[in-house]
Amino acid sequence: MASPQPGYPDRLFLMVALPLLVFSLFWNLGASPAYLEEPRRAIVAMEMMFRDNAIVPTQLGKIYVNKPPVFNWLLMLGYRISGHYAEWIPRAVSVLSLLGMGFLVYRFSLSHGEGERQSAIQNIAQPAPQPAQQNSAQASLHATAITAGILTVLCADIYYYFSTTGEIDLFYSLVSLGSILAVYHYDRQGRWWALYTVPWLLAAVGFLTKGFPSPLFVGFTFLGWFGIRRQWKALFHPAHALGLLAFAALTGAYFYAYSQQADLEHYLRGLFDQSSQRTASEHNSTQLLRHMLLFWPDTLKNMLPAALLVPFALTRAGRQAIANKPFLQFCLIALLANVWIYWISPGTRPRYVYMLYPLLIMPLVWAYASALAPGNRTLRMHQVLEALTRVLSVLIPLTIAAIPAFFINSPTALHPLWFAASITAGAASGWLLYRWQPRYNALSRLLFLAILGRLVFDAVVLPQRAIQGEAPQWKAQGLSVVQTVGDHPLRLLGIRDAGNFPLATAYIIERERKEVLRCDTAAQPGLWYLAEAHQLDTALAIRHGGFIWKQYNFGLYEYLGAVIPPPPSPHPTSAILRLPK
Repeated sequence: MASPQPGYPDRLFLMVALPLLVFSLFWNLGASPAYLEEPRRAIVAMEMMFRDNAIVPTQLGKIYVNKPPVFNWLLMLGYRISGHYAEWIPRAVSVLSLLGMGFLVYRFSLSHGEGERQSAIQNIAQPAPQPAQQNSAQASLHATAITAGILTVLCADIYYYFSTTGEIDLFYSLVSLGSILAVYHYDRQGRWWALYTVPWLLAAVGFLTKGFPSPLFVGFTFLGWFGIRRQWKALFHPAHALGLLAFAALTGAYFYAYSQQADLEHYLRGLFDQSSQRTASEHNSTQLLRHMLLFWPDTLKNMLPAALLVPFALTRAGRQAIANKPFLQFCLIALLANVWIYWISPGTRPRYVYMLYPLLIMPLVWAYASALAPGNRTLRMHQVLEALTRVLSVLIPLTIAAIPAFFINSPTALHPLWFAASITAGAASGWLLYRWQPRYNALSRLLFLAILGRLVFDAVVLPQRAIQGEAPQWKAQGLSVVQTVGDHPLRLLGIRDAGNFPLATAYIIERERKEVLRCDTAAQPGLWYLAEAHQLDTALAIRHGGFIWKQYNFGLYEYLGAVIPPPPSPHPTSAILRLPK
């Protein structure tokens, strides 16, 4: 079936690609042990459940002030629904958040992508479109919108890496993107009360997820969108006060509840420190200059394959397409209004700006669509992209088909039949991609190759993470500790903060024992401790193994709190009786 718009995925492609895309995001999602920041997120959520306290987050029994609780609440919901605390649950939240971002981009593109700037004279002069033309235009709009949604999901840094982790940032990006797009949606409809209320309510959810950046996203978007149109009075609409009050009420209700149980000032100071520690004031001028030079190349690299459409946006046809659509103009204005603070902050990580990627992807997709008119130089750009993707569609499947034969640690990996099957499958998929018939269908090949690459990543890399690296070692260590201790009470001893103990091990211990792994400042008789030798009197304890982590040498001690009597002599009759003199 032909594509509704030349160069875009057709219906047959979508029927195959979309299920594969969703499958690729969930396949082997729980294969690897928790690593990086995943154990921290899981520990905080589990301890809130174990303590039956959803207000005050803790980590290893100590109050945790770096992040608010909303993401923890989502993990708690996932744990309760599933009935266990497996690694895949936080990762599923990330995957669902990414799919939510893609769907949000699709719906907004479909709802607002067809509006164009036209003068009254143009509207009068043009005849009414015929039904066939309307159907074709609607099909093209649908193809453009769904392509924008897919490209949002396929951003390389997210699709191949961050969507495999149970981190906070993809959910936070979903909430932040929604708060930004809501400004245009309700402004376009003229619904003033919703315009000033919904974005600030979403900002409150974002604030209770990750802290202070959330109100800045909404505030900068309002300033950019109304400021560039010189509609400053709109910022002082009475409904805006209601929105700010809603933000204050939602966040204030939580912080009031928190203040009844813990030190609120310490909590807010911790949140502010987390938000400000990577700003320009924390780095020197050399670091700032280097970051500013590399920020956009790194960002475009992380946005591949969508970044390959940038040349089309630089053409006259691409620029005109963006200029004709107010929604695309809003996307670029909102992007520039929010990205500058990250551009001048050397500590910025790519995940901090994931919510801004769609604001660039949507204009790129429409620029690509507009550049298909015959007779201009963009035709040659399509031909180059077409030739490139045809070559890649043969080379990449052949290359990845051979990976299992060389890198999987399996006795059958090097079997000749396995090797032949891999090469045959790769050649077949490469030929099918190469022979994809619709004209200028390079974009379909790019999308399919990206999905194919993720499927191979799922099959090869994720299972390898389960047996290689440090994460499997710390998981095995945690299971060993649980098995050795049994039902005896277990504590940490003398751990100043969570940075002094492997959280991947602590996560396994808490998960298996279903209780908080607390930290004592002094050893108590009758308890078991994970501690360094200098932190307790080893003469009063029995060591049951241990492990080394960084510069720390932890032992597993059964602390008796009394002098341990020597074992009885195997030959008591041979003892010498010494009488007092």
